Amino acid sequence: MTMPLRWIITATLAMALLAPAWAQEMAITAEAGPPRPAPTVGVNAEVLATPGASTAELAGAAEELGPGVIRFPGGAMASYWDWETGDLVAGIEVPEVFSWVEALGGSDALTLEALALAIEATGATPLFVLNIQNSTLDHQLDMLRSARDLRLPVELVELGSGHYLNVGTNPERFPTGADYGRECAEWIEAIKAEFPEARVGIVGAPPGDQPRWPDWNRDAIQACPEADAMSLSTYATVDDADDDPMVSTLPGWKQTVAAASPLLPAGKAIWVTEYSLRELDGRTVEGRWIHGLHLAAQALALLAEPRVTLLAVQNPPGDGTFAAVLRATTHAAEYRPLSFSVDGDQVAGAMGGHFEGAEGDHFVLLNLSPSALVVDLSGVSAEPPTGHLLTTADPMAELARPPAPQPVRPDGGQVRLPAHSLVILDGSGGPPEVGELAPDFELPSSGGGTIRLSDYRGQSAVVLYFYPKDNTPGCTTQACGIRDNLPRFEDENAVVLGVSMDDLESHAEFIDDYDLNFPLLADTEGEVSEAYGVYGTHQFGDREYTGILRTTFVIDENGRITDVIKVQDVEGHASDVLELLRLF
Repeated sequence: MTMPLRWIITATLAMALLAPAWAQEMAITAEAGPPRPAPTVGVNAEVLATPGASTAELAGAAEELGPGVIRFPGGAMASYWDWETGDLVAGIEVPEVFSWVEALGGSDALTLEALALAIEATGATPLFVLNIQNSTLDHQLDMLRSARDLRLPVELVELGSGHYLNVGTNPERFPTGADYGRECAEWIEAIKAEFPEARVGIVGAPPGDQPRWPDWNRDAIQACPEADAMSLSTYATVDDADDDPMVSTLPGWKQTVAAASPLLPAGKAIWVTEYSLRELDGRTVEGRWIHGLHLAAQALALLAEPRVTLLAVQNPPGDGTFAAVLRATTHAAEYRPLSFSVDGDQVAGAMGGHFEGAEGDHFVLLNLSPSALVVDLSGVSAEPPTGHLLTTADPMAELARPPAPQPVRPDGGQVRLPAHSLVILDGSGGPPEVGELAPDFELPSSGGGTIRLSDYRGQSAVVLYFYPKDNTPGCTTQACGIRDNLPRFEDENAVVLGVSMDDLESHAEFIDDYDLNFPLLADTEGEVSEAYGVYGTHQFGDREYTGILRTTFVIDENGRITDVIKVQDVEGHASDVLELLRLF
């Protein structure tokens, strides 16, 4: 990467003054823990389905996330679900706390056929949750047989969900963990007789003083030593009034695992088959950036537990965070938790993981704190891959739309983590390509104030054109062509933004000289130009040129890049772009 001269001068002055490269930002060092086989991370099928969803829609929703495991049909609903009809068990009353399950009744998305399509689309492993509470062993074995007939692997089985909860018929059906464990032992014997490769988990309770909870785990595992794993659920609660709600819930995530782990004999795994974040009133957090960040952080916290071999999130957010974590974990063979420190002291709010596999190294880095951090990864990786980051200004605010990914390129092993951000280093940080979301940015505008690219999402298409320099012949011809055709761009519901490394004073002169009628943005540090891969050293015959390569990105109303033009014909540029806009 070639740096602009002004960057070099600035860096040299900073070094001379002995100032740090990132003033006002904490520099922290990453250290990797011991390696372990990478756990499987996935999702509950019930949250991928919507009322009335089709068979194909489950597969589409799963493919968008890319999970390593799909828990079917899901959690609480498993005790009231008839796999054969794809509906609620006839004649069984659903407790009010699970009333949302009724809306999924008759959904084509929660059938074995739909699951088979989702598994084919993702390569995930199904985790079958059997209805041990309101069905029979024979009927549930028939489900596993039907799954096998559909070429679904029967490798992971969970015996129900939430039976320790004091709702509905739970207390009468399984008065104690021992009662539940004894019935599980009978079911496991029958399951393994037909499916010897299956690993079977029994349901554990979280820490708490509610009736039946305190001795549930001990009694259940003692009555059912045949179980391969204990499945657990953990929900953190966020309080908006907390001084630091992003960090305050961190300690609670591991309590469920820490309480259960000593009770399990050696060789027994822990599956965290439900985890999420809740509001104080018990509802799961929806539509806020804190939701995605917390789920990513919770995944990293639980993955660091040696006994945890499987995770399944309950309600993945639509902001891209959980999908990013899934992509990092799905193809990993080995996992190392990362810790972060300054002079030996651990840094609260910084989390990370290093995933290694056939597709190379992937890093997941989180900053839950309100201040930017600079992470030194050089002790973990000699050359960390490029990637992207996701962040928002206010993690507690409702998201009108998912944040756009911004490219990240480690410099000398250092990576900057803005406040409340997720960074994924997976080799994806190159110039944006057609079909990808355009990297977001905010730059000073010739019209006053700043312009943020993502503000146009859902409103209009954007023609984002990078040009070398104001008031030069080629750039003037190009700009005047846009000026003369601006009404035609407006007819196509498109705005035009010009970007160069000139300052606002230069832009103002350029606009005045040629009566330009669209905004010019000042990328004086070249950061946006670099993010779009248009700044660098370019070869023209025998001559080298360092600066912006004349390039135009056509971006649709959803914020995705539809075309990239390496502009050669400045006179015909406006007509060429208009032709592309008409193809939308």
